[in-house]
Amino acid sequence: MTEQQPTSAGGLPTAVALESPRSFDYSYTHDDGIKESFVRFSGKTNDLDKQLGKFANDCLKLGRVAGLLLAIKSAREMLRRTREAFFRNAIALHSELFELARKDCTTKSRDLNAEHYFIPPQYFRDPPPPFDVLPTVLEELAQSFSLLHVRIDEFREFTDEGLLLKSLLLTLERDLMYRASCVRVYSGRLNTPPIQRYVHQFTDELETDFEKMATAFEEFTAVGVSAISHEQQRSSQNLTNILTVATFFSGVTAATLSMSVGTHSQNGTLRVASMLWFTSLVFSVGAALNSLLAMAWKETRSGSRGGKLPLWVTMWIDGSQLLFLGISIVTFSAGLVVYAYSSDQASYTPHVTVAATVVTFCGLIAILIWMIYEICVSPVLRQQADVIKSSGESVHSDVSKISFLSANGISGALSNALFSLGLPKHGNANEDDIEKVEEGGVTVEELPKQEESPPGRLKAKLQENVKNISILGTAMSAFISAGHQYKHNLKAPTSPKNRLRIDTNISSIPVTQLNLPLQPVMTIELARYGTIHDIAYSEDGKQLAVTCAKEMTGQSWTVVYDTESMETVADTWHEGRVVSERLVWSPSGTKLIVKFEHRFDVWDLVAKDLRVVERHHHIKDVKWCGDDAFLVAEHSCVFKMNLTRLMAAYRFEHMHVRSVSLERKNNYLIVITRVSKSPEEFEPASGRSEKRIVIYDMDKQEAVYQVPVLEDIRNIHPITGELDILVTHKDQKAFQMWSLDAGVKGAEITTRLKKRNITPHVNPGDYVGPTSVGGNYNQFIFSATSTGAIDIWRRESGTPHQRFEPQILQDEGVRCFSWRRSSGSTAIFATAGIDSHLLHIWSGEEPVLARTPVALDPVRSFGSKTATNRTRWLHAAQLATEPSSDSSSSRGVDGNSAEGASGT
Repeated sequence: MTEQQPTSAGGLPTAVALESPRSFDYSYTHDDGIKESFVRFSGKTNDLDKQLGKFANDCLKLGRVAGLLLAIKSAREMLRRTREAFFRNAIALHSELFELARKDCTTKSRDLNAEHYFIPPQYFRDPPPPFDVLPTVLEELAQSFSLLHVRIDEFREFTDEGLLLKSLLLTLERDLMYRASCVRVYSGRLNTPPIQRYVHQFTDELETDFEKMATAFEEFTAVGVSAISHEQQRSSQNLTNILTVATFFSGVTAATLSMSVGTHSQNGTLRVASMLWFTSLVFSVGAALNSLLAMAWKETRSGSRGGKLPLWVTMWIDGSQLLFLGISIVTFSAGLVVYAYSSDQASYTPHVTVAATVVTFCGLIAILIWMIYEICVSPVLRQQADVIKSSGESVHSDVSKISFLSANGISGALSNALFSLGLPKHGNANEDDIEKVEEGGVTVEELPKQEESPPGRLKAKLQENVKNISILGTAMSAFISAGHQYKHNLKAPTSPKNRLRIDTNISSIPVTQLNLPLQPVMTIELARYGTIHDIAYSEDGKQLAVTCAKEMTGQSWTVVYDTESMETVADTWHEGRVVSERLVWSPSGTKLIVKFEHRFDVWDLVAKDLRVVERHHHIKDVKWCGDDAFLVAEHSCVFKMNLTRLMAAYRFEHMHVRSVSLERKNNYLIVITRVSKSPEEFEPASGRSEKRIVIYDMDKQEAVYQVPVLEDIRNIHPITGELDILVTHKDQKAFQMWSLDAGVKGAEITTRLKKRNITPHVNPGDYVGPTSVGGNYNQFIFSATSTGAIDIWRRESGTPHQRFEPQILQDEGVRCFSWRRSSGSTAIFATAGIDSHLLHIWSGEEPVLARTPVALDPVRSFGSKTATNRTRWLHAAQLATEPSSDSSSSRGVDGNSAEGASGT
């Protein structure tokens, strides 16, 4: 169990590549992977562009393809603009891409293995597109794919390859509209690193989608276009046959008509026969002319087969030839029968003529009825038609009812102008994560609040004192809260502003070392309760709770031990057929929540009282809000309630709440949600849904900040007394570490999230959880692997610390893990195996290191940035606690001395 610290030539820590893409989440932190992912995306975009070009060339052999060619041209143009928009975003994260792409476009390299960016030279001569153009570009790309789908669908001679292609076009259109609508929520923040990293993750999904699309176009070009061309040739041959028959029949009719007209004795019946033959001649000539017209219509390249054509035009082109030829034949036969009766023929001639005509037309009518039956009535063909129809409508309904919006922001014009000249952006490294606070977007169902406005004089003074502060970096021990923001349109008397609750007792956390044993000091048998489902130490470390269940019978038990003597303090049986899932201790350690699927039990250990709280929906998460209230996450709501009443309901529109937690000092909700629908009601067809980490101020009743991610994050674990937040993925496959940064906006201290860098272990395992923060000073992150080993990281630096893999854990696996906080140097934690009824108590040492070694320096991976942020946080705390002119005893950000500002 030694430190694992890979280093570079300069002695600084370096990231180690993962052996498995599922092992860990450290995507796009700083500059890692930005260039490689964009090169892959640009290459797949170029491949799709080439396939569209080949498809357009092959379509030239088809008729009526002008609309299709225009749709292909539009899609290729939008692919170019999309690549440039993502390139603009990528170079903001990795500035070296600009010069690399410019050299690539000016060098005629034919090396197939070389990296190519496919950015045209015109891009480097013109000002780059603004960041806020991305939602519009994505929408227009979706619109071009929708138009391409419509044009391809106009060719009724489609094949199975055409069905796959159209399905992919519809899927990609839906995903792009969803992405565009979600990104528009962050307009004005698209130039900030957290949103830029989120946007860059789109390239991974688009890379896969474009690859599938290019393959589908390649197959459709090779097979589908040839099939359509063959069908068009067969249709032209049919029209040629109709033309030949109509021409021949016109000659026959004309010859017969001359026989009738040449008869000297004309009676009324003979005149009727002549009239019928004249009619037949006219329709046969019309059939021949319409055949020529249809052949010319279908073989010309101009125009389109669009459904916008009038119905009578489509019917005339497609069916008038056969109709006219049929009318010509019927009228000719009728005229022949009439002529047989009106002329001086033998007595049996009319009867034979009528009989022959009836026999001929009976067969013709029977065949026509059968054809109509096959087309309209036959269930087999109808089922096939439904299958063909469902390929475009089953999972992509209402795709045509899309309103395309456009928004071209003009913010950042100066930065764009400097960038077009090849100049770097101004500012220092500490200003990379500056962004505006995102407010709104989440509605709340609660009592109305009173609006408060700060004194203008104090605001002006504060702005002057802190005008040189651009960012207050990561602090190490306390949350900050945002003050109540006033609204400019509110004409109300000046009222005192609530003081910000900021902890100024910021002290350095000692660096410790873990010395863990290979054998547990105690093992407790819990077979009579069932298999262990969760274990949890109370916050003061005095009690250990264990919940067990017998899944076959649906019986659950919870037992609490005294951690000093490890004797049973209390145990309880949970009524009903329920299986316990999780334990949550109250802050005081006197109450315990046992969570089930549709209910949770509140156990008061002092009063020895167990209360059952039934819920109608699936409970996603439940946390304590003080000692007498709790927060319950269900569907799109977070309910604040106690045992007697519902206190408040917070609704997150178009989102599904996955996990919730409370920052107690400032009354902040920290919520993980999944965006089920975008603001424009779009849903993803096949891509990943957006997930958001939302910081919600329950006092102000609004979201003060939210940051999007694409990873499948599920649970959130704030660290008590710290600004770090541990976020775990689905099934504990990976985890992320986020930090709350402090910033100044106007007269307020604002909050925002910043993703921390985590270095993977040299040989990462397949992580299955549990994942949690431990150590007496919350210095370490623990994550269990499928082999039973527990990988340990240092939380502050994000570097690997050691791997804990005793044989007993390798045999049983790890299902539950909980650390006991202690003020001494002992390292005590509890574990339970998978489907196990054995509780293991481990006791090691966590000595404080007198001097931080270079390999263990928690600030080393961040350079001097963390130390600078700590200094700025101390200055912010000093500003926040200076006595104001109107109240010398209060502490808040409403009045500061000139010395404090100048010191900052």
